[in-house]
Amino acid sequence: MSLHQTRVQDLLTKIEKQKHMYGSVLVSCFLYRDEITSIWTNITTLIVPLSEKETAPDPARLVYGNLMLLKTIITLDELVELIKELPEKTPAELKIADLTISVQGELDSGYRHFPQNNYLFVDIKWGYEVFPYRKDKNNLQTIGYDPMVSVDLPLYPNYKYALKDFIGINPDRDVCGIFFCLPNYGGRIDYVTFDEPLQLSIGIETRYKENTDIIGKLYCSNEKTLMQQDIMFENNQNSTVTSLNFVPQYVQILLLSKKDGKILDKRETYFNLSDAARDRKDISDDELLELIKNGENHCVEFKKAIDTPDKLDEIAQTAVAFANNQGGIIIIGVDDHGKIVGYTRPSDKPKDKITNTITNKCQPMIDYTLHDKKLQGTDLIIVQVNAGRNNLYAYEQIHFYKRTGATNSHIPVYEINELRKQNSINDEHTEPY
Repeated sequence: MSLHQTRVQDLLTKIEKQKHMYGSVLVSCFLYRDEITSIWTNITTLIVPLSEKETAPDPARLVYGNLMLLKTIITLDELVELIKELPEKTPAELKIADLTISVQGELDSGYRHFPQNNYLFVDIKWGYEVFPYRKDKNNLQTIGYDPMVSVDLPLYPNYKYALKDFIGINPDRDVCGIFFCLPNYGGRIDYVTFDEPLQLSIGIETRYKENTDIIGKLYCSNEKTLMQQDIMFENNQNSTVTSLNFVPQYVQILLLSKKDGKILDKRETYFNLSDAARDRKDISDDELLELIKNGENHCVEFKKAIDTPDKLDEIAQTAVAFANNQGGIIIIGVDDHGKIVGYTRPSDKPKDKITNTITNKCQPMIDYTLHDKKLQGTDLIIVQVNAGRNNLYAYEQIHFYKRTGATNSHIPVYEINELRKQNSINDEHTEPY
């Protein structure tokens, strides 16, 4: 038995084990028609079994000259037969809907993804395993970047938009081939929030299991404190609240099936308090005192004075360092030893001066909030910097900082180039191509 045949059998076995949670199967194709032979050739096909409770989308067929976007529904039995017919390396024809499609490739091993993955391969909110069937040649080379447009059809600015919006696949990955995506509808983590007062709220969603068939595993820590515990979900309740006695910096939650111990979903969160308080108007005194007690670190900075341009510049540099890492909080009015002393202020409007400095000296625009806080009778200013999204941030355009422990450090040139390469991929995925 060849390696391809072994992997086909592995894929069929996976489907057999998970078929109890599946209903119909969604097939989404991006096809190219050869101008000479008029044969439709597969570029990208995504095949996803839907949950038995999920309503299938309407079929669609959009033809843009020699390009076609196809969406159709097949049964699970038809999917099994299609997999059995996959040719090994040599070109062959498969029947999908009423179309004959030319395919060629070899089935690869499956690999798992969780929804939190920043480079999510497929736009699915459940954990899933994907089995690629592909060949070495990249069929996208023949397409170019022209708009996909027709009088009677919607516009796609280029094929990447079609892949992302119609197929539901990340266009910045290696997307040529057929991708068999097997979601695990047993359970997923819907949200994790850190609420006042010192409470961790966790929400889950299930499709075919009772909540009592699922257990959560929690790891919660900061630089001084560790907490590990099981999370139980009552029947018909999709959320739970865990009380903490400290402000966490790092949280990992796993969702497991009690039956086989399989990981259903995974969530990692770095709570820099800017994350914890982002959706709240203010930070509680207890949270702030806990942060000050723990001292400066990779996501907390103390500042005593903002009365000179140099001191304001230090705040902007720290904001850049936080944005290039996981975000953080600048507490103005606390000295380096964690003593609450209030801040040495400029003559007037201290918050305006901070805002103007960050706005004018940090590129691109940093996502942050700024507000007053009175703690133990002392006036403070809180600057909460959110983690940057898809960008590399700079101070005065040419100075790049990152957070190393409790200090800001320059990012080396080689690392800047690597980060730019990574972020250019992210930018293409989130901004116009």
